[in-house]
Amino acid sequence: MTSTPVPPSPAPSGLGAAASAPPLATTAGTTNPIVTCGSCFSILSEPVTIRCGHSFCLRCIRSRLDRNGVGGKLTCQLCTQVDPDISLRNVTECIDLPLQQRLQALGRGAEGRPSCQWCEDAAATVYCHDCSYTLCSDCSVAVHKNSSKRSHGPVPLQDAKTIRTMSRKCPVRGHEEYRLEFYCTGCEALACAYCLQVGPHRGHESVLVSVAAQDVRKQMGRDLEALGQIKARIDGLASELNRVSGQYLESYDHVEALVADRFNAFKQQLLQKEIEVRKILASLRETGDSSLADSRLQFLKKINAINEAGMSFRRLQHGGTDVEVLQNRATMSVFLRLEVPVVSGTGFRLSDLGDLNLAGLSLSLDLNSHTAIDGTGGPQSATHNAPHHGAAAPQPQPGSAGSVSRGIAPPTSDSAAGRPRPPLRLTFTPDPDIDVREAPDGLTFTCSDSASAGQIGVRANETFEALRPHWQAEGGLVSWKVRLDRVSESFVGVVESQQSTHSMPDGFYWRPMKVGQYDGTVGRPTHVLRSIPACRPGDMVRLTYDVNNKCIKLAVNNIEKGIILADVPLQMCPCFVFNPGESLTLLY
Repeated sequence: MTSTPVPPSPAPSGLGAAASAPPLATTAGTTNPIVTCGSCFSILSEPVTIRCGHSFCLRCIRSRLDRNGVGGKLTCQLCTQVDPDISLRNVTECIDLPLQQRLQALGRGAEGRPSCQWCEDAAATVYCHDCSYTLCSDCSVAVHKNSSKRSHGPVPLQDAKTIRTMSRKCPVRGHEEYRLEFYCTGCEALACAYCLQVGPHRGHESVLVSVAAQDVRKQMGRDLEALGQIKARIDGLASELNRVSGQYLESYDHVEALVADRFNAFKQQLLQKEIEVRKILASLRETGDSSLADSRLQFLKKINAINEAGMSFRRLQHGGTDVEVLQNRATMSVFLRLEVPVVSGTGFRLSDLGDLNLAGLSLSLDLNSHTAIDGTGGPQSATHNAPHHGAAAPQPQPGSAGSVSRGIAPPTSDSAAGRPRPPLRLTFTPDPDIDVREAPDGLTFTCSDSASAGQIGVRANETFEALRPHWQAEGGLVSWKVRLDRVSESFVGVVESQQSTHSMPDGFYWRPMKVGQYDGTVGRPTHVLRSIPACRPGDMVRLTYDVNNKCIKLAVNNIEKGIILADVPLQMCPCFVFNPGESLTLLY
């Protein structure tokens, strides 16, 4: 972001540490309302405020009630509390009219207008240059009855030039009769003429407030454009959250139906077992709901802060006072940070059906959320990844264990939280030049700086053909996720299962840190591969082999890029090709 020649003064605090962004300085001192829907993340339209205090668009509330069916209760997507009072029959009667009127006032620019500095209750209608006061009509008449002030000429606040040139009295003791007409560039603070002569800014360089504000206004236009770009990126991540939420709910219904069908044949004998499994599913649902609600609440805070900032900065740019413009200059950089969760996962899954072997029935929830920093997708907060639950832990199947050679294997439980971790689906046999270490979210592979053979290849022990029977619950989609920790020249891809007589086996090798760089003779690269931007350290790459269509799909930071390689044989297996000193993490 380009720096401005006139830095702003520090903005006042008062929003609290949890808000992640400082509040905008306002003239009326009102409390900022939530202007963003917690479901669609757009500015609220026909807002409905439910019992817990969170607000949603009427259409979003109606959509959730439609999905719940007649008699279904409304659950808040932000805190999971239930509001039994709102139904399809009365939802249109529950529109929050005061909030709607406030949103309309914000849209018109009427919110945040100056208040009367005399009575402090009514909205100001005039400004007196001689008094340096904003006054309502009644107070203006009362103040200017004094004979010493009858010659003053208050002007209406509808005049944009008047609003821009409004000044205030200096708050420094003994300077109350002087106006804040100057901006000290060294201290980044407003000052009066007396401050510059004998006060705290004596001898400092200064400019007129109007000059300083003009420079900041120019930068504000560029900042608003950058704010719009950040908003567009966050909107994309919010869309992914809603997509994951939809799949989460659909998969819940699907798994719930599977559970019911599985137990119907033996309802009498297995009633108790069904109750146990449903309790597990409900526990997973509670965990998932809490995780999604927490992520959604973080999105709401960030997007609401951006929406508020957009509204306020536009008002300040065209109609705010010079003082307000300078006070709010420092807050823009905070709103340009991403700092929102990246939500991924496929929702609920029912696996290990077998022949109604009750001891093998297992339920799991795939749902992850971590904070993205400047769009890199690197983990910042704890990952919400629910463990497997069941009457008995499922035994690892061939091709689904999470172990590697040399006795290094991922732990089966999180020592800090006491929760079992989901296993890796692939096994690898590392080269002696590859160091494998446990990480909180997977296994980190690091190539030695002194690797004797230059590039070192590591391939999975399982082919896609061997993995296919163990991925039936995923519909024939075999996925593996990699975080690019310290990568510049290394490759990820697929390779033939048997060792080749030549130095580079047949395969497909993609260099993620370079645009359009790949190698190998296997498969048919698509145009998507050549258009993918270069990845950055910390990015998460997910490759998915579609067993049915024999193609490989790519996602970067949970954003689907599409098919990158077609006509991939079933006899291939995942691989990595490392350059010395580079590392990546195979994620759980």
